[in-house]
Amino acid sequence: FYEGRPAVDATTSVGIPVAGTYVLWVRTRNWIRGHAPGCFTVSLDNKKSEHVFGSADTEMWVWEKGGLFELDEGNCPVRLTDITGYFSRCNAIVLTTDASYSPPNDLSEIRNERMNCLNRPANPQPMGEYDFIVVGAGPGGFPAALQSARMGLNTLLIHDRPVLGGNASSEMSVPFDGANSRQPFARETGITEEIFWLKRNTGQSYDEVFDGLATAELNLTIVLNQRVIGASTETNRIRTVTARNVLTSVDYVYRGELFLDGTGDGWLGFYSGADFAFGREARTEYGES
Repeated sequence: FYEGRPAVDATTSVGIPVAGTYVLWVRTRNWIRGHAPGCFTVSLDNKKSEHVFGSADTEMWVWEKGGLFELDEGNCPVRLTDITGYFSRCNAIVLTTDASYSPPNDLSEIRNERMNCLNRPANPQPMGEYDFIVVGAGPGGFPAALQSARMGLNTLLIHDRPVLGGNASSEMSVPFDGANSRQPFARETGITEEIFWLKRNTGQSYDEVFDGLATAELNLTIVLNQRVIGASTETNRIRTVTARNVLTSVDYVYRGELFLDGTGDGWLGFYSGADFAFGREARTEYGES
């Protein structure tokens, strides 16, 4: 039997605007009902809650009340202490002086309340129209967006990471090659080959090569740190995509004429209601060898 090893404490701090009695709420999940493998405690200003979180009698995400805390105005350290060592879940923490308040359970209501607390818009913000919108700036999406811009189309490239390149970026460092990686007399041509030689001749990372190529195209607009979370269709065509800023949670809507799914997992197609297959098919399905 392997005994769980508690993770290192998670710490942060919050600013308490006014001294007073605060109620602690924590949104958490007991991911194996009846066993509670992920339990933890919360400390505010070095005062530990008597309640142990993560042991509710359900496997759903729930708000657990952590008791009352007398907190002074100013900086308040917050500490989460793992007890069991098996992947404790903590989604959000709420402090309130309203003793009658209970956080909402509906996800849309939670989002609205969070955005209101952050003084950010909860509704999607319209961001204009483009000729061609590419979702995903990896080895497939980036060359497509680059070529579109070079052909004179007003092109938008949406990527959910802070750097371009997808798996080829410095975050993953998977080589940007294809047929030429295992076939001695084959190679990738076109923009892929252009990127390959730029990287080899300049010594730059793929991030830097992509940035340089993108900056040179006036028709190309790049949006980083935004993840597409939905799409709308009209007469069986994609017309808009909704992207959420992964740092601020603000949603943006982009309208386009043509779209390309470069997410790597077909998310844009899925959001638009396209047919899809998952997994491996039998060789009899398409009469393949």
